[in-house]
Amino acid sequence: MDELTIISRSVFGPKLRGFRTLAWRTSFNIPNKSSLRLWVTRTNFRRETFIKFMKLWILYGSPAKDDLRYILDLPEILDDEILQATLSVTKLNKPSREIEERLNILLRLFNREELTLNLFFTMRGRVSFEREEIVVPTRKAQKYSGYVKNISSLGPKRSRQVPKDPEIAKWDNKLSFNFVRFLTVGEFSTGQPGGSSFTLMSSKRAKR
Repeated sequence: MDELTIISRSVFGPKLRGFRTLAWRTSFNIPNKSSLRLWVTRTNFRRETFIKFMKLWILYGSPAKDDLRYILDLPEILDDEILQATLSVTKLNKPSREIEERLNILLRLFNREELTLNLFFTMRGRVSFEREEIVVPTRKAQKYSGYVKNISSLGPKRSRQVPKDPEIAKWDNKLSFNFVRFLTVGEFSTGQPGGSSFTLMSSKRAKR
């Protein structure tokens, strides 16, 4: 078995008893190198719940430099456009009350669970995890020499791939939503209890 190198370790919360192990790549990986850099985490929560706490931690906590890199390397954090827009607006500081309210309007709009300061305090007392940043050697890919035993090994000459229709390839039905604009532009009021209202300011037309 290949040996691994532990670069750093960190412990959060009380001592773990039963735990799950999670792993993902770090942003320090270099293509075509003989080693792989990973974050390995042991936690008392399922991945989905653990990711939720990571989002709350980066929004409302004060993670250290390595902890910040640890959180931002998570695929679920990188792929969360609403969270990324919020972090961009707050510049990694705690969101104001207004930004928090706008953020949670967006989350409700996209059928997602809200992220609040109270939820962070609640989960902080329950979540425990230990993390390690490790380097694991990887095997080099076997090079192709170009030699084949017989012509049939190459398979049929005619490609079985069906060419894409250029008109279909250009079609994109993905919803376009400017999250940063929603979080920052226009007047906002919570109005009556349980309700909210906001007015977006129209952008100026480009000069001809």
